[in-house]
Amino acid sequence: MNPGCRLRGPMGYPDYLTGPLSLSCINIKTKRNIQKAYFRMFDVNPMPIDPQVRKYLDAMSKVSVPELNKTPIEDLRKIFDTPASGAPKVKISVVEDMILDTDAAKLPARLYDDSNSDSLVLYFHGGGFVFGSIETHDSLCRRIAKYSGSKVISVGYRLGPENKFPVAQIDAFNSYLYVLKRSEELGVDSDKIALMGDSAGGNLAAVASLMARDKGIKLPRLQVLVYPSTGPDMTSKSYLEYSSIYLTKELLNWFSSQYLNSIEDALNPYFSPILADLSGLPEAIVVTDEYDPLLEQGETYSATLRDSGVPVTSIRVNGMIHGFLSNFHLFRAADVSLMMISGAIHTILES
Repeated sequence: MNPGCRLRGPMGYPDYLTGPLSLSCINIKTKRNIQKAYFRMFDVNPMPIDPQVRKYLDAMSKVSVPELNKTPIEDLRKIFDTPASGAPKVKISVVEDMILDTDAAKLPARLYDDSNSDSLVLYFHGGGFVFGSIETHDSLCRRIAKYSGSKVISVGYRLGPENKFPVAQIDAFNSYLYVLKRSEELGVDSDKIALMGDSAGGNLAAVASLMARDKGIKLPRLQVLVYPSTGPDMTSKSYLEYSSIYLTKELLNWFSSQYLNSIEDALNPYFSPILADLSGLPEAIVVTDEYDPLLEQGETYSATLRDSGVPVTSIRVNGMIHGFLSNFHLFRAADVSLMMISGAIHTILES
């Protein structure tokens, strides 16, 4: 392995990251036109918070945030969702709003198709099961479609506190069933479907994969879990050290109080997939970042998948904070990482 990378994957992928606009950094070869400094992101050794991230944190520290428990949820959504919606939008050939008429609900969704591909990334946005939407992740999903060469469908699953656990998880699974059953109509090869999400959305991608296995449904080809929430642990080193930087302990606890019915829900494997038997699940890409209270949740999940016999590629991006991919327009490292992840998706889905 190139010592400048922290990527671990199946030995069968010496040219793993070779999709459109991707990087090649496993086992291996590095593209000469990529500055060596960017590969420090994947070094096993810690590095300081990226200067662009530090500038962002300094700016955010000056923003007044209302008290969570004293502000109407719709007002909070306007505040928390606005920054994520402002990223530049890359042009995509086809962007089409649609409705996923699932067994439980009619869910808004958005299709992105830039290359008429027969592969699909079904995307679940982050936001603690309370915030986020198709709109907040529009720019990110456009880039995933552009970089990976796959169709992307972004799902507007139902949010808490209006909809409590396990509504979002059911919506995620039903969304997968919807595209699986209509794959031919959508121009999708059912053998080339990836479930992907960030943060709470990473949880949904993981849980939908679990549900598919448990119900005997055809598995997705790939699960892509980006800084995912995978368990109830609040005692890990990363949680204790990094829950005051950006994604705070207060906000994490508030998210749980808004979405869970009771503390017992946190012990349900369909909320905390780390508590489940992880054998027989689809191949995974697990992305974590250094200054993130969820760092060890993601890396523990990745290791447990691997120990359960699931092929896993683990990517830790150093110097970054939770949610960094959505700030690809502010953090150069985020866009480089997004190219790399998208290249890996392309290679796996087309293999």
